[in-house]
Amino acid sequence: MTEPRNPVTILLGNPAQHALTVGDTLATLNRRLPFLDRHRPFLMLDDGAPLDTVLDHLAVGVDADRCTIFAAGQVPELADIGRCFAPLLPASRTATAMTAIRPALAALPQSTQLSEANRIARHCNSLAGRELLPEALALPESRRALAPLGREVGLTSTPAELRAAVLTMALPAEKLGVEQHPIFAYLDAFESDIHFLDDLKAKFRRGGLADDVLQLHLAHCLEAFVAPLRERRAALSRDAVARQLQRGIDRTREVAAQTLSEVRHALG
Repeated sequence: MTEPRNPVTILLGNPAQHALTVGDTLATLNRRLPFLDRHRPFLMLDDGAPLDTVLDHLAVGVDADRCTIFAAGQVPELADIGRCFAPLLPASRTATAMTAIRPALAALPQSTQLSEANRIARHCNSLAGRELLPEALALPESRRALAPLGREVGLTSTPAELRAAVLTMALPAEKLGVEQHPIFAYLDAFESDIHFLDDLKAKFRRGGLADDVLQLHLAHCLEAFVAPLRERRAALSRDAVARQLQRGIDRTREVAAQTLSEVRHALG
């Protein structure tokens, strides 16, 4: 594997303990993937995250050979680092993991976790008299929020399930413009034909398109997006993925052990 030019370490936090929904995939992974080939990414899963969550990430395009995937609860060094911080500042497991990995960029489920980790880093650096722990910048992830569908759909959802989720989506009773309409928020994300989408918007503005027509088209777009991911996910070996996860945990333990050693030496 070729090392990227001028790479930095990135910590990515999985947003939840469940398998990825289509909204999760768009809102997190697709905007992160371009960073993964150029840097040294770590993907942190919640302790309760099932192996299916790892399968989802790999299906979307996360390369386990380039991205270190780990479950925080299986890295005991994190608890040891947390105990080092306890007399100084209480630290959540997520903030502790961030200080252990020492990333330059981070995308965590809650912005407060990044602030907490950076506050710990500043305090430790002050006591150590040098930059022991770097402060991380937030990985940009802003985009127009997507309204919930009628039910959660993931990378294993069938065409019928995707269609049912879209058709049962709660829509506002009042007439909305393109910029505020929840269906167009999805179409902006999932319709790859920009000229066709512009035409849809023009027709809608003239009052020539009903919501149910837009919903049917959205269901088609979602299936076009999910189908190759569903096929790729089905081809993955659960045993092989479990071994990749264990290698990620082992690699994270090595990194965290090095940080633990330096923190203990610096803070006494």
